[in-house]
Amino acid sequence: MIALYPSLMAADLLNLKSEISALEPLCSGFHLDIMDHSFVPNLTWGTDMVNAIRLATKKPLWIDLLVDQPSFYIDQMHLNAGDIVTVHYESKSIINNREVVASITSALRAKGIIASLAINPKTPTKTFAPFLDLIDHAQLMSVDPGFSGRPFFAGTPSRLLELQALLKAKNKKLLIGVDGGINETTFLSIKNLGVNMVAIGSGIFARPDKIKALKWYRQ
Repeated sequence: MIALYPSLMAADLLNLKSEISALEPLCSGFHLDIMDHSFVPNLTWGTDMVNAIRLATKKPLWIDLLVDQPSFYIDQMHLNAGDIVTVHYESKSIINNREVVASITSALRAKGIIASLAINPKTPTKTFAPFLDLIDHAQLMSVDPGFSGRPFFAGTPSRLLELQALLKAKNKKLLIGVDGGINETTFLSIKNLGVNMVAIGSGIFARPDKIKALKWYRQ
């Protein structure tokens, strides 16, 4: 079964606690986008909000650091073992820098946090190759990151197959996550391609009945 992480950026932010409480029994955890108005043009929450949400649910959190300096955020977040933290290959401090990725992921792993690296839709999947021994989780962005509701990248299914082939060739087993543009149609296009978890924003929160929407993905 694919783990479902409602993406709270798309939730009713004035009623966030009630949104979490309503969905918690039906989901695997919650996805949070942290954006710095630099790596992406949007600006969302900081670490104080992450820590508040961490206290509001017992389910795992998937923290997506869409920021240029992810190291700055890691020690400020009060996360639990089993939470996921994603950093992005294209961010200024990481691109082509194995040493920085190693430093970040070793710090995460020391705390029992799942270390994740993401790539954007136009970044070749082979980009993961030098980092496979440093990470626990490979994340494919299926939209250009920055805003909720952007269209799903049609090449995502083929990229998932490429990633599976890369992992097989390197004899590596990683968790695979997909984030962006997930709705009822796009979910069906990837669900049998080795995906372990998905982040779903408007595909849940833009529906008239969020509970019914989440149950559909579970079924």
